[in-house]
Amino acid sequence: MLEMRNSMKATNAFLERLVQAQEISHARQPYIKYMSQSLQQLPEGQYQLTVE
Repeated sequence: MLEMRNSMKATNAFLERLVQAQEISHARQPYIKYMSQSLQQLPEGQYQLTVE
């Protein structure tokens, strides 16, 4: 679970860099911003997924 949470945080950091780089196509920019903002607003406890 910890590995999955760390992976989600790394993905969020990558998405932030993509948006800041401004080198992405304009068609993808809204989606990347949405995903980045969604992950930023997600409480720490919700990073854990129920996998049992």
